[in-house]
Amino acid sequence: MERPGDTIFVMTRDGDVYVFSGIEDAEGYMEAIDVLDGEYVDLFRIDGERLSVSGSEKDYRVVIERTGSFELGALVDRLCSLAERNGFDGDNPDLRAIANEILANEWRVRWPRWPRWLAARTERVRPRSSATCGKIGTMAIRIAQDPHADELLTNDSFALLSGMMLDQQFPMEQAFAGPAKVLDRFGTLDPAAIADADPEAFADLCATPPAVHRYGRSMAGRLQELARVVADEYDGDASRIWTEPRTGDALIGRIRALPGFGDQKAKIFTALLAKQLGVKPRGWTIVVGDYGRKGYRSVADVVDADSLAKVREFKQQQKKKAAATS
Repeated sequence: MERPGDTIFVMTRDGDVYVFSGIEDAEGYMEAIDVLDGEYVDLFRIDGERLSVSGSEKDYRVVIERTGSFELGALVDRLCSLAERNGFDGDNPDLRAIANEILANEWRVRWPRWPRWLAARTERVRPRSSATCGKIGTMAIRIAQDPHADELLTNDSFALLSGMMLDQQFPMEQAFAGPAKVLDRFGTLDPAAIADADPEAFADLCATPPAVHRYGRSMAGRLQELARVVADEYDGDASRIWTEPRTGDALIGRIRALPGFGDQKAKIFTALLAKQLGVKPRGWTIVVGDYGRKGYRSVADVVDADSLAKVREFKQQQKKKAAATS
């Protein structure tokens, strides 16, 4: 039986190393399509036991099993080499210390400047245990294709949530630029302040050209509803919606319950959190279905102008297929 706190190292063919607190956490994070593609080349427990991994394209499940074969020397050599390449103590054979360094490095890369919401959630304490997962190398959000708007999406959890809510019947990059317009005009994205704003005045603000949305006044009301839920149920901290759930079912359930989020939008946002923020609770690939696959299906896959164009092309193809069968 897996002991609480067991550390798992997962090594990829590109040379990345993931660290997990146990087999269940690793299974929840890894994608079946990547397993089938041979993305993961070696898996070890911290005691050197090799692990096997399999993935099902049918139900998107990943299964990791113990093999009983131990190669502690090989694991130590791999991790010490990794440590030297990434600038931390490669002479220290303490594998748990190396795991912590991998996790700390992941946070440094992801958050070179601490977002306000992350600082509040962690009290500026970076993780020093292997109770989460980490990876060397992350990406910044580039959905709006505008530096100011994208920086806001990266640094403000309510901005990201609001951008996703606005992404309907409107070009996605313009939808995700909406929160920056609200900030510039309203002066804050504090959920409580937005929820308490005069509805008519806030609707005028959102509808003023260039409007926050094609249906600016209607979406202003929806945005205030969303802000009220975040203010009342999550103490104004939208990041709690996705940092607290331990399973994909719990996460998507929270998102689906939000104003303006139906089933499909909840799946896409869950996939976005996984692919771009590394929020991958156990079973997330199962609840999002095809949106968890590699490719260019939704805003979850937009990381630059080229991927934005590919996602738009995919959506156009899907509309043509739907029209041809109707």
